[in-house]
Amino acid sequence: MAVITISRGSFTGGKMLAQCLADNLGYRCVDRDVIVEKAAAYGVPQEELQNVLTRLLTFWERFGHKKYMYLTLI
Repeated sequence: MAVITISRGSFTGGKMLAQCLADNLGYRCVDRDVIVEKAAAYGVPQEELQNVLTRLLTFWERFGHKKYMYLTLI
């Protein structure tokens, strides 16, 4: 399945662009709120999700599966 990512600034219309693009291509538009909601349903707090996905992993953490579990969740 293809994934299209749109990064945007505040008040730039990026969310509307993403929704229009998803509608035209027949894709589902998933925004930050949906990701946070789904993570919470699996018991993952928003802060932990953000921390795991944005920070650099240490050498030993690279062998763990936590980051990949969260990426799969998304």
